[in-house]
Amino acid sequence: MREAKCYEDLFFTDDFLFCKIMESNEHICRRVIEVLLGIQVERIEYTNNQETVAIDIESRGVRLDVVAKGDGRIFDLEMQTAAEKDLPKRARYYQAMMDLDCLDKGRKYVALPESFIVFICTRDPFGFGLPRYTVRQICEESPVANEKIDDKIRKVYYNSKAWEGLAKDDSEVRAFLKFLATRRAETLLTEEIMEAVMTARHNEPWRKEFVHACELRERGRKEGYEEGLEEGRAIALAQLEMERARIVELEAENKRLKKLVKE
Repeated sequence: MREAKCYEDLFFTDDFLFCKIMESNEHICRRVIEVLLGIQVERIEYTNNQETVAIDIESRGVRLDVVAKGDGRIFDLEMQTAAEKDLPKRARYYQAMMDLDCLDKGRKYVALPESFIVFICTRDPFGFGLPRYTVRQICEESPVANEKIDDKIRKVYYNSKAWEGLAKDDSEVRAFLKFLATRRAETLLTEEIMEAVMTARHNEPWRKEFVHACELRERGRKEGYEEGLEEGRAIALAQLEMERARIVELEAENKRLKKLVKE
C-alpha cells in the first residue's frame, strides 16, 4: 500500500496542491495556460467554485475547468503523475463532458467554444520521448480540408521529464517543465508557483483538509480490504463445501462399485 505524503512535503505536481493553487490564484492559473498553449488570455472564470469541486489527494487526475471569457475558449488542466494507458480515452470523455456543460438545451452547435485539454505529465505518457504531444482532428484524404473540418478541439500532453527536448526559443515552456522535474525555479512564473507552494505548506485549513482526505481514503481502503477478506472467506468456504460434497459422492460411488464387485 502506498504511504500518503506529509502535507509539508507536497509540491505543485501533487494533485491536491496543484488544484488548490490553481483555483486560488487566478494569475498563476492564467499564466500557466498562456505558457503551455502559447496564447493570450485576458481573464479566466472557474466553471466550478471551491465548494463544489471534489478534490481527491490521490485521484487519477484532478479536473480543473476554467473558462476564458471574451474569446470563446474553455480549458481543462490535468496534473498526471501516474503512468496510465488510457489517457486518450480519458481526454475524449472529458471533452464530451465539457461540451455537454457548455451547450445548453436549444443552443446551436456553433455556440460550442474552442476547447483545450492539457495533461501535464511527470512521466512520458506515450513512450516516444517527446516533451509535448499536440493532437487535433485532421482529414487523412485532404490536408487542404483540415481548416474547414477543424472542430476547434486541442489535446496537449506534456512530458516534464523530456524538458531538455524543447527548443531553447520555447524557453517559458522549457523552464516550466524543468521546474516540475527538478523543482528549480528560473522564471518569474515558476518563482511565483514556488512561492505559492511554500505559502500553501503553511496554510492550516488546507493542511487539515488534506489530512481529513487522507483519513477518509485510508478508511475506505481498510473497509474495502476487510470486505475483500470476508468475500474471500465466503468463497473459500463455498468451495470447501463443494469439495466435501464431491468427496461424499465419490465415497458413495466407491461403495456401490465395491458391492457390485462382490456380487
